[in-house]
Amino acid sequence: MQALVNLASQIHPELAKTRAKLNQLGIERRLLSNKLLPKLSVDYNLLRTGQPFQPEGDMQWTNTYFANNYKLGLSFEYPLLLRQERSKLQLNQLKRREAELDLQQDTREVQTTVRTVANDWEALREQLRVQEQVVENSQKLRNGEQIRFENGESSVFLLNSREASLVSGRIKLAELQAKYAQTQATLRWAAGGDLE
Repeated sequence: MQALVNLASQIHPELAKTRAKLNQLGIERRLLSNKLLPKLSVDYNLLRTGQPFQPEGDMQWTNTYFANNYKLGLSFEYPLLLRQERSKLQLNQLKRREAELDLQQDTREVQTTVRTVANDWEALREQLRVQEQVVENSQKLRNGEQIRFENGESSVFLLNSREASLVSGRIKLAELQAKYAQTQATLRWAAGGDLE
């Protein structure tokens, strides 16, 4: 049963969804942390002279670059207070903590559900084994009563009573088999997928 619980903890869709949310919040946290870094920009522009390009006419466009005619710029930005970025980062940390707690809660719920259904399944399997034995014994009693009736040692009433007991046992066996199959399907669903 523990192997089934461990498998359910790995493949259950609800847990996978919560893990994906945690990964998303982790990526968002890294992005928000990068926004706290200072910004450094370097600009370089080469100045040139020339006439604008005109596709019509015979004008020839000249591109002459002046030596030592360029513009170089450097800018450095760092906000003094960073209130907005810090608050977004703290909000992300709170969301991440909430998602971690949700993952723990969902994991416990999945494990509890799987254990409960697995216990029901085991109990039904035992009931099914006992009921099969009851039906087998009822069949033997009915066959014995038939032999006694044919020998004149029994009555139709006793034979019908054994037959009713056998039919009742078979009906109960069929109900248990259906309930067993239903519980097996419920166990697969509770574990988060097909476990064959």
